[in-house]
Amino acid sequence: MFATIRRYEGVGVGSMEVIEVAAEQQFFPLFERMPGFVSHTVIDTGENSVMSMTIFETQEQAEAGNAAVRDLVQQILSHVMPTPATIVVGKVVAHLDQ
Repeated sequence: MFATIRRYEGVGVGSMEVIEVAAEQQFFPLFERMPGFVSHTVIDTGENSVMSMTIFETQEQAEAGNAAVRDLVQQILSHVMPTPATIVVGKVVAHLDQ
């Protein structure tokens, strides 16, 4: 499995609800249609920043997911997340689901 961690800085004050709705209504359905999708989590890290972690089965699928996220953020969230994400991608070495 491969994980992508994205960190968005400069998130607009009061934008968390917009991001939450976009995650549930736009990003979750997008990921569910993508081959190899495992999980996606969005985290309010405070101080006007948001992080997300997405896991796919293969590196190629993770890269396709990254392109899809980048495009969708630019289309629907650039007004609340104006700064491109800092992105880290790596092989998952341990993972636990409940």
